[in-house]
Amino acid sequence: MTLLGESELTASASTGRSVALSVTMQSLLEKLVETAITSLEGLNLNSTALEQGLGNVVNAVVTNLGKAKVSASDIGEAVQSVGKSATNSLTKLSVSDTAKQSLKSQVETTMATSIDELATAEPSLVTDVEALKQSATAGIETGSADLKDPSSLDKEVGYIHEAYEKGCGYWQGGPDSCQYLEFIGKGEIEGYVKTEKLVIPTHSDGSIQPILTSNMLIIDLNKDGHDDVVKFRSGVVGVGRYDGSYIEAWINNGDGTEWQNHADKYFPNISNNYRFGYNSLAVDLNDDGLLDIVHSGGIPPMIQQTNGSYEISTNPLLVTIDNAAWAKTVADIDNDGDADIIFQNIQYNGRGGANAEPVPWFIAENRSEGGLERFILHADVARHLENVIPNENQLYGYNIERAYLIDVNNDGLLDLFWNAGTWDEVDGKTIAGTLYTQPAVAINNGDLTFTYRTDVWSDESVKLLSQSGSLTFPVDLDKDGDNDIVLGSIGWDAGTYDGEPNHILWNNDGQLSVDYGTPDTLDFIGFTHAADVGDIDSDGDIDIVFVSSGIEMRNRGCEWAHIRILRNEGSGEFTGLDQCFYNYYETSSSYNAWVAHLSMDIKLADVTGDGILDLIQGVLGVYGLDAIYPGKINATFELPILDDQKQPVAPIIYFGEPKVVPGWNE
Repeated sequence: MTLLGESELTASASTGRSVALSVTMQSLLEKLVETAITSLEGLNLNSTALEQGLGNVVNAVVTNLGKAKVSASDIGEAVQSVGKSATNSLTKLSVSDTAKQSLKSQVETTMATSIDELATAEPSLVTDVEALKQSATAGIETGSADLKDPSSLDKEVGYIHEAYEKGCGYWQGGPDSCQYLEFIGKGEIEGYVKTEKLVIPTHSDGSIQPILTSNMLIIDLNKDGHDDVVKFRSGVVGVGRYDGSYIEAWINNGDGTEWQNHADKYFPNISNNYRFGYNSLAVDLNDDGLLDIVHSGGIPPMIQQTNGSYEISTNPLLVTIDNAAWAKTVADIDNDGDADIIFQNIQYNGRGGANAEPVPWFIAENRSEGGLERFILHADVARHLENVIPNENQLYGYNIERAYLIDVNNDGLLDLFWNAGTWDEVDGKTIAGTLYTQPAVAINNGDLTFTYRTDVWSDESVKLLSQSGSLTFPVDLDKDGDNDIVLGSIGWDAGTYDGEPNHILWNNDGQLSVDYGTPDTLDFIGFTHAADVGDIDSDGDIDIVFVSSGIEMRNRGCEWAHIRILRNEGSGEFTGLDQCFYNYYETSSSYNAWVAHLSMDIKLADVTGDGILDLIQGVLGVYGLDAIYPGKINATFELPILDDQKQPVAPIIYFGEPKVVPGWNE
């Protein structure tokens, strides 16, 4: 092989073998190897050809060291320089981390065989083969110091497994005991999955914990044409503290009157070692025509198998981002026909946002084909840091739990919309009313990057008090062809704070304006933990349903599950209707009573098969009894009739039988 630069290498040496390896010679060796290796990428070689080309470069340099008149005393230093430069050059290649590790292995193998060849050809030059190979290994390890090692991924990008040990995986340790690092660089990342079997949470005495249904997904699991319900649930171990998630798969009998849980069939191997999930979406991630499941929160994506069951994704990047990021969403960001994922690394930066730094966003670009998952990481695609109120810490960028992709400016590209949650403490006590968040919009540039913009607001942007951001629904409410945004405001659900109103952001030609509504529509104070949108009166436009709790709800006689229905009259004008879910849970002295009634998620879907949207309710409760309320054509829902013991009877439909759980019926 004629090696580029061989003549320069030879010319730089003296004619005798006694000349020591000069700094010039060492520099030339390293530059020669780097130039040759990095030039290979410009040839657009496949992985096999790239490895072969790399091997040829290393072999040519090592076996030609004799022609360069390197002495026997300096041959060790020479091969060390070659090994160092070869592996260091790999960091400059735009291939995946896995590929770089394979190329490193190729360098190791080729160096060993090349040294053997050199020893055979010039035995006087190589007097100790093993010592020379050790010198080569030392150079290889020095040069590869900056290569990412897939086996230590948890230490690089999230302290994933250490977080589990601290309780962060279950959110028991609180934000101050959890450490998360930023993702670094660009490329594919490797890792591994924990796959313990499902265990439903119980207390030490065997009694069942209070149950939180954090999220539900409407999907036809058995492909019989009827909507089924996947529920993501957690045990509650304290206020604001949750055990790992587990999954239920409720199969619809066809008219929504009977349901059977077949989690063992559809989610047989899903662990409960993940934080609870929300905002689940059914999308095809791996280009096999089957709907996979992606969540916000700590549950990795689940890939549907050919038999209909789901398994945790084995793609290392997807597994890792779900353990290090909460806010994420999935859609076709680059308009190439597949589902990309955008996410940000969770950051707390101290209570009240002290020492807050810009929060970077990342994209996992989908390159999957024919069932093979392949994603490319694009780092730091959007960033924002700005004070909301003078002398206050920035409140756009930490404790972000929800992100949404919405075409705000109607240019055919999905833009990034988020608002952060926050908290503050004084002397260990949570306080409210001091820290605000504002929604943020970053416009899609069309090249897998986003630019934060403030000119999308026509007047003012809405200020919110929240621990976890707001529920967000992009939908065309006024039929003008662009996406308006419904905000269900969770509020500061702590201390004595009373909650806050919900809002609509009207979109007119890419300009957002805030609608606070009236007391009969949006402008009522409460904690809206659950909301959804849909055409509940079947008149062709989109209506809104909020389910809220709070003091104002108590004054209306419905403290824990007040239903506010906004019936769209056709052009974005709304009529407010009120209903109340029956509080069918008993107060327990073993646990705070407020969790016994709370609606945490609702979904609008026709599960009864009559063509009218029904309301599916997921609760945080001692008994954990989620329910279905059949829809009526007048945009309301069938509420239960009570018997003499004030227990609900038909038409309420439960997932499972209502009963008192041992340990919680004091």
